[in-house]
Amino acid sequence: MSKEKRTGGSGAKSPFKPRTKKPNFILSVILTTAKMMFVVALVVGVSLTGALVGVAKAWVETMPALDLSRFDEQAQTSYLYDKNGDLITDFKGTENRVDATYEELPKILINAVIASEDQRFWSHNGVDLRRLLGSIVSNLSSGGSQGGSTITQQLIKKTFLSDEQTYKRKLQEAYMALELEKQISKEDIITEYLNVVYFGGSNYGVKVAAMDYFGKELSQLNLRECACLAKLINKPYKLDPRRCYYVTGKPELIEDEVDNVLRKMKEQGLITEAEYTQALGERLTVLEHSTSSSSELVDNMYYVEYAIYDVVTKMLHAENLEDNSTNRALMENKLRTGGYSIYTELDPEMQDAVQSVITGWDKYPKMRSSADSVYRASLGNGEYLERVQPQA
Repeated sequence: MSKEKRTGGSGAKSPFKPRTKKPNFILSVILTTAKMMFVVALVVGVSLTGALVGVAKAWVETMPALDLSRFDEQAQTSYLYDKNGDLITDFKGTENRVDATYEELPKILINAVIASEDQRFWSHNGVDLRRLLGSIVSNLSSGGSQGGSTITQQLIKKTFLSDEQTYKRKLQEAYMALELEKQISKEDIITEYLNVVYFGGSNYGVKVAAMDYFGKELSQLNLRECACLAKLINKPYKLDPRRCYYVTGKPELIEDEVDNVLRKMKEQGLITEAEYTQALGERLTVLEHSTSSSSELVDNMYYVEYAIYDVVTKMLHAENLEDNSTNRALMENKLRTGGYSIYTELDPEMQDAVQSVITGWDKYPKMRSSADSVYRASLGNGEYLERVQPQA
C-alpha cells in the first residue's frame, strides 16, 4: 500500500498524533472521580428539586381557600343609640373595630403606610422580589430578621393564615398574595389592610385608632398623626403613643419613629420639602384617656343592659335556638363582634329625670339589715354616702 493511500490519497497530514507516552495515572483518577462526582451531584440535585417541587405542591394544595367573604367576617364593634339617634355607648368584644371605606382614607395616610410598609405597593403583583432578596441578604449579613412581606402578603397572613415562622406559611402567603392581586384592586387591598391591622390597645383598624389616640375622624388627621398611625403597624405595643406619653414617660420613642416615616415619605417623593419641614416642627397631641365609652361607666347603664338582653333574646328566636346560658353567650358574642347598630326608644331627658328621683330621694324606709341593698357612692373627697339602693 502506498504512502498516499495510507494518508487519504491527497498527501495531507492528519492533525492527530499518536500518543507517544502513557497518561498520568493520578490525573486520570482525579478526572474520573470529578466526572463521577458531577454525575452524582446532578442526580442528587434533580432528586432534591423534584422533592422540593413535590413538597411545595402539597403545601399549595393544603392552603385555605381564598374566600373574599373573610374580609367581612372580621369582628366589628356594635353601637347603641337613643330615640334621637344619638350614641349611647358601644358594645364590643376584645377587638374594637369600625371599617372605613377607601374614600374615607386620606391620601397622606395611605402614602405614610406605603412609605413605611411597602414602598413598591402600587407596582408589584403581590410579591416584591427585589425587597425579598434585599431582606435575605440583609438578614444573612447582619443576623437580623428583617421581613420582606408586602402589604398584600401581610393582609393574607392576618386574614387567612397564622403568624408561624415556617417555609410552608411563607410559601402559601406568597402564592395567595399573587392570587388576591388578580381578583381585587390595589385600592381594595389597602382598604382591607387598614381595617384589619392592629394599632395597639383594643384598636383594630385605622378608623377607631384615629379616634382613640387623637379624638379625630380620619379626614381630620394631619400629616404627623398619619405617620404615627403608619408606624404603629410595625410595633403597636412598644410605640403605643398613649403608653409612651403617659405610662413610660418616653414620648421620644414614638416621636423619633414618626420622624423616620416622614423622612421616608420625603425621600420617596410622597411629600414636599415644605410639608416635611412643617411636620418635623410639630408634636403629637395624644389623648390621655381612651375615647372608648365602654371603658367607663355609661349613663343609663340599666337601660342599656336591658336593651342588650332584649336584643339577644330576639336573636335567639331568629336563630331558632333554645334560650339557655350557652346559646345566650353565643348570641351576645355575635352582637359584640357583628358591627350592629341598635336603635332604642331611650328618652335621655325622661330617663335622667326618673333616675334623679329614684337615687336622690332621701325618705326611703330603713331595711331590717343595713347590709341589704346598700348603695355606696363616692363624694369625691375620700368620703362615701351610703343609702338603700332602690330599683324601679
